[in-house]
Amino acid sequence: MIDLVKLPLRQTESEFSAVEQEALQSASNTTIVDVRGWLKFGEGHFPGSWNIVLESADFAKSAGIFVERKGRILLVSEDYGQAHRARLKLLRAGFRHIEGFIEAHKLTALHRITQLAAADLRSTLSRGGKPALLDVRSSREYWSASIPESTNIPLETLPVRFAELSTSRPLVVICQDGYRSAVASSWLQSKGFESVHHLIGGMNAYGDVSSSEFLPEPSLSAA
Repeated sequence: MIDLVKLPLRQTESEFSAVEQEALQSASNTTIVDVRGWLKFGEGHFPGSWNIVLESADFAKSAGIFVERKGRILLVSEDYGQAHRARLKLLRAGFRHIEGFIEAHKLTALHRITQLAAADLRSTLSRGGKPALLDVRSSREYWSASIPESTNIPLETLPVRFAELSTSRPLVVICQDGYRSAVASSWLQSKGFESVHHLIGGMNAYGDVSSSEFLPEPSLSAA
């Protein structure tokens, strides 16, 4: 029987670091999931963690794409209450081993992920920049409207197809509204991709930016 009353265990950063090193050395099935909003995740997160926004209706579905039901899960959250709500959602979705959490404000060793504005991507492409473009929408969405020379790997298939991508080339991850690309970009970074950029607002935002509009020099490097 699932214990929905049991509270998640608060852990320290050193305990999280030990788990991360264990996972790197033994290829364990431990996952560190940050359940905060993607903007806060992008500004600073625990190395090796990835992001699923708790408030999203697709929270449990997204977890199911990347996390084994029998795997061990550690959470990064805003506070105790958010960790508890995340634990309940995961338990109800069939995940049994949510073993602890840490509050994000207690982290000192942080990684960041670039949140790329649609205007900056338009500018980069118009100036001849050629970052790799990964579209994680469904095939139907992709073929209805997409950015030229982008690669379509639907989010659901990313765990078995991510090896098709270069880990060192700058990579911009795209979806329709920014949610799926936030999940995908954070997961790819946790897998060793060195230069991942999440397109804020996805194709909705990209389509709102005129390709002829004058734009400042973007910060995104091109390969």
